[in-house]
Amino acid sequence: MNNTYQQLVRNLEYLKLKQMIQHLSETIDFSV
Repeated sequence: MNNTYQQLVRNLEYLKLKQMIQHLSETIDFSV
C-alpha cells in the first residue's frame, strides 16, 4: 500500500473524528 493513500485515509479519519466531536459538543450545548 502506498504512503499517499495511507495519509489520505488518516486525514479522512481525522476529519470524521473532528466532525463527530463537533456534533457531540453541539448536542451537549443544546441539551444543557
